Amino acid sequence: EVAKKHGVNRSTLGRRWRGELELVRYITKLNKQGLPPTREIIRNFLLEVAR
Repeated sequence: EVAKKHGVNRSTLGRRWRGELELVRYITKLNKQGLPPTREIIRNFLLEVAR
């Protein structure tokens, strides 16, 4: 199991994976709308997700 191998809690690893997947989907959505994702846009998105 990956979590055990790296000494990370399984639920933490799953939560991080889902967060990364959500970020990829958001960036893909921006690109489809013709909006290049800037650092500020990504930062704001991540701050919202972290809440």
